[in-house]
Amino acid sequence: MHYTQVLELRPEDESVRYLLASLLGTPLDQAPDAYVRNFFDTYAEGFEHSLVDELGYDNPQKLFECLCNSSARSSAYEHGLDLGCGTGLSGLSFKGVVNVLDGVDLSRNMLTQAAKKGCYTLLHPDSISHHLDATGETYDFFLATDVFIYVGDLLKIFTAAQALARPEALFCFSTEHLAAGGFQLLQTGRFAYSHDYIRQIAASTGWTVLALEPTLLRKEREAWISGDLWILRIDPPPS
Repeated sequence: MHYTQVLELRPEDESVRYLLASLLGTPLDQAPDAYVRNFFDTYAEGFEHSLVDELGYDNPQKLFECLCNSSARSSAYEHGLDLGCGTGLSGLSFKGVVNVLDGVDLSRNMLTQAAKKGCYTLLHPDSISHHLDATGETYDFFLATDVFIYVGDLLKIFTAAQALARPEALFCFSTEHLAAGGFQLLQTGRFAYSHDYIRQIAASTGWTVLALEPTLLRKEREAWISGDLWILRIDPPPS
């Protein structure tokens, strides 16, 4: 196998090790930052054309409609954070309901594209986990569209977001669907998540599920990838 040969020559290469694990079905808890950063730095310039025009991607708008159809109590939020904001497609869909929207992404090339959208106040070149741990801000709106497919275990992110959440904060995100189990690294190099896993992680970190809708994320080799849209709200403090 080609990846095996490359790894023998470059045993320190985290990206190759990750892709080999996905092909072999080796369980992993997370994707290495280096893999995500390098992949999207390379892909940034043609990202939107490929995703939207060729793969039928419209998840930010679908997630926004899911929010509008949910039981969320507010139609406007003060300070939002777009986790893994990429080129800013999600920012365009949600900018009308968030007064101040910031973004964070590992790929500087993707952030260059996002800056052109004009919908972000601040853009942070950082990993999601590190930014959530390091920031002194609080938020009442978190957004993550097609981001967790490159994350893995979500416990740390959900816990960190809860610690920064203002009362009744929302967490809107999408996941690739896994029929059973917890989460799994697929041969595509992406992670998929079961309903039970998301519900368990949400409950254990203080989030309530307001909405869950099945969706079709995008095409892959002419077949649609199944996913889920989630709207969560932070639990109120005990009285």
